[in-house]
Amino acid sequence: PDGDLGDRGITGDDGTQGPPGNDGVDGTPGADGGLGQPGNKGEKGTLGTEGGVGEQGPGGEKGYKGRQGFSDAVGDAGVKGQKGESGKGGNKGSTGPCGCPEIDQTNTTCRCDTHIYVRHSQSGDTPECPSKHTKLWTGYSLLALVSGRVSAEQDLGKSGSCIEQFTNSP
Repeated sequence: PDGDLGDRGITGDDGTQGPPGNDGVDGTPGADGGLGQPGNKGEKGTLGTEGGVGEQGPGGEKGYKGRQGFSDAVGDAGVKGQKGESGKGGNKGSTGPCGCPEIDQTNTTCRCDTHIYVRHSQSGDTPECPSKHTKLWTGYSLLALVSGRVSAEQDLGKSGSCIEQFTNSP
């Protein structure tokens, strides 16, 4: 048979340290940290490559009307007007001389002394032809064209340097 429970004994000495335990389970991620301090200013970058030629911009608005000029001053020549309507037919002319007297009758080639002059004006006035010469056409002096990276130049002493119509854009 079992007897009565005895008095509590005295506390024993500490035991020796046991072996290390197994790794524990990973904890849950913590909350995001706050915004950090601004960083230092970066170094200046290198210069970029040059851009290409841009498209032509839109036309500007019409300007204000100018002030009245001095009454005694002579202004610049005006802009050339538009071509007028064709005039009425003229009277029949008198009979002219019989062409170039030096025509070869076998092949009808003119053996006349023929010259083409090119006259350019530095003003708005149209130059006159030398005496006994006939005007072939009136136009604009064309010295050079530049399109993209291509240029073409004209000899102002040649008849091809005079174009009948001119516009500064296509």
